Amino acid sequence: MPRRQQCWRLTESLAGELKTRGINVNCIVPGTIDTPQNREAMPKADFSTWVAPEDIAHVIAFLLSDEARLGHRRRGAGCMGGS
Repeated sequence: MPRRQQCWRLTESLAGELKTRGINVNCIVPGTIDTPQNREAMPKADFSTWVAPEDIAHVIAFLLSDEARLGHRRRGAGCMGGS
């Protein structure tokens, strides 16, 4: 099983176990992160499809916000991932 799927399965399992305690579980699984090191290692790649580190930070900030807490009450745990 690919690592991404393992992360999702672990998240689903933990979310199921912890939801009755009011604990939300999320996973963030971006695609390739746009860093100088990745650009150097993969110079012929299409950088336009890569995820900016700031975008990941925004997702984390949202998940820590009161707005996300309200959404979790309606939806349960979720996974956000890239391709």
